[in-house]
Amino acid sequence: MNVIWHDNDSSFTIEWDENDPIESVFNDWTEEDFLTAIRERCKKVLGDEEYEKIISSHQNDQQHQEELPANQST
Repeated sequence: MNVIWHDNDSSFTIEWDENDPIESVFNDWTEEDFLTAIRERCKKVLGDEEYEKIISSHQNDQQHQEELPANQST
């Protein structure tokens, strides 16, 4: 499995060998399946409280960005 980061927009792509006996488990996964797995692992590593603080902070940052005029984005 490979994770490829795209620095220009902070996104990433996950690639795997569809014919590999182990990695082929991902063939039926949707984008939401991957996001759920990543979120659940983050919660396990960080703990629920720390995870919720990070998510809340991120949501507040997004709301702030949406409130700024396009030419004043930070």
